[in-house]
Amino acid sequence: MANEIRDFVPESLTWPDNVVVNILESAAVGDDNPIAAQYRSSIKRYPAIDTRGFFSLVSQALIDFQDRSNTVPAERISLVEEAPPTDAQAERITFKLLERQPGAHSGRIPDVLSSGGDVVREWRPRIRYIKKDPVSPLQSTIVMGQHFDNVIEFTCWAQTNKEADSRALWFEEFMDARHWYFKYMGVDECIFVKRLADKYWEDSRTAGNSLKSRSMHYYVRTDRTFEISASVLRDLLVNISVGAG
Repeated sequence: MANEIRDFVPESLTWPDNVVVNILESAAVGDDNPIAAQYRSSIKRYPAIDTRGFFSLVSQALIDFQDRSNTVPAERISLVEEAPPTDAQAERITFKLLERQPGAHSGRIPDVLSSGGDVVREWRPRIRYIKKDPVSPLQSTIVMGQHFDNVIEFTCWAQTNKEADSRALWFEEFMDARHWYFKYMGVDECIFVKRLADKYWEDSRTAGNSLKSRSMHYYVRTDRTFEISASVLRDLLVNISVGAG
């Protein structure tokens, strides 16, 4: 996967500029921008992914960026799900899912994130399309899908307030610069929402050692898809009909 990133982002572009972002994003979402049209023969969007896939993409992008930057092992940043221990020496970024709702059909981001009853949502999976089995043309597979609106919290942990502040701003830029990549790889949308109040965590067992943290919320729209064999549905209907008779 890292090689595929390098195919579209030259080594010299540590942070892709706006032109590159616009072209790749337009190609990924199928926009009719004539500038992007020339790239469509060589670029394809990956299948939609859910939250676990999104976390994996962010982790892979962090690894790829630090590989390009020749970051030494002692200074490398890892993305982990568990909060670091209070005696941790290296910086870390943690993630967790705060909220998950069936996807809204339309609306502004504040409305989508609200729990109000005015937002029309995709409450159940729907049929996306039906595909034929290339080996058995008489067999069909039904592809079902459902969008979700997620609120994800990323937290940057460091030994000092200055390091934590610097890392939080760095992470915001990192996510903005790779917005096109997340969409290209199957994430519907990823938007920075807000940064929370500064925090620190102190544990007397570590002789007063404390960790400072900076948390950010992101709105991430994902798509969960799954397949159902038409033959399985047919057999189910037959069995129910026979049982009812």
